[in-house]
Amino acid sequence: MWKSHSTTSTGSRNSFRATSVLFLIGGAILQPVDWLPDFLSYPLFWIYLNQTLIAGCFAVLIGWLTVKAIRRQISLQKELEDERRRRSHLATVSGLTLTFSEIIEYAEACWHSSIRMLQKWQEYQEWDRTSTHEFQLGLPQFPFDAFREVQKAIETAEPEDAKKLAELLSFAQIQNSRLASLAQQFFPATHDQRSVIVKPNVYRAARDALEIRFRASRCLTYARQLSQHIDNLPDFSAVEEFLFFVSTQYEGELREYLKATWHQHWASERTTGPMAKDLRTQSD
Repeated sequence: MWKSHSTTSTGSRNSFRATSVLFLIGGAILQPVDWLPDFLSYPLFWIYLNQTLIAGCFAVLIGWLTVKAIRRQISLQKELEDERRRRSHLATVSGLTLTFSEIIEYAEACWHSSIRMLQKWQEYQEWDRTSTHEFQLGLPQFPFDAFREVQKAIETAEPEDAKKLAELLSFAQIQNSRLASLAQQFFPATHDQRSVIVKPNVYRAARDALEIRFRASRCLTYARQLSQHIDNLPDFSAVEEFLFFVSTQYEGELREYLKATWHQHWASERTTGPMAKDLRTQSD
């Protein structure tokens, strides 16, 4: 019991001495002291009086540095992601040369089918509907696999190029739907006696084929890395140049129709016939 009491008394005295020393030090700092040089005494006195403000300034500084570091990290991650996306898109587009060539071949085949429709149109008008008659149009097969590759390229392309690739994909489905609907009217088994094949509809099929061709040709130039972005649809001078090299007996009337409708956007027109089904489900 005596030892315990002695230990307690010793601890109390030590605590009192420590408190007294801190009190004396605090009291000394409350005012400049004579035993310190002035260049230390006054700054310490000012720091003591403004310690809350100083602590707040340090907190703001640390917060600003933290935010700056986080933003820099986010920016670095974005740059790395953009570079990864750019390389992925470059690898994808570099392999699309054959894809766009296949689409151009499809568009040219559709053009020739439209010319055959023009040739059969007069024959169709003279058909009396009572005899059996078959119209050989030779419609090309829609390149579903090629347009699936275009669909993949949209995911990694830059916004401007992705929009043009999407327009090519969308318009190709509309063009295929229009052409198939128009071709069905030439066959007795599917012909509706109330419908009449209007010649401008055949012109429109030729125009659609040309637009697919020109869109795909600009995508082909982009895939060959001859341009940084996909060029816009050309003006009518490119159509005239095409008609010059592809001679046809309907060149005059086609020229007039194409000149009047070339800049008419397909999205503002009413689609004829059912839309083409999803590319994922039609592979045959």
